[in-house]
Amino acid sequence: MPGTGSVAWDATFGALRDIGYDGWLTVEAFGNFLPNLAATTKIWRPLFDSEEQLAADADTFLMSKWRR
Repeated sequence: MPGTGSVAWDATFGALRDIGYDGWLTVEAFGNFLPNLAATTKIWRPLFDSEEQLAADADTFLMSKWRR
């Protein structure tokens, strides 16, 4: 989930601003929907409550960082 883990988000968004980036931002999330992919990526537990909640939370986080 964006905003968790060890990504240096402030530095990342600062760098995007510095280069004048104005393209798309996306979130790549893996879940249990595709069992073979889940096994390959070693996903053994749910990583988010629902796809809809993941999308909403990710959007809120990314937009808050982008607006700073």
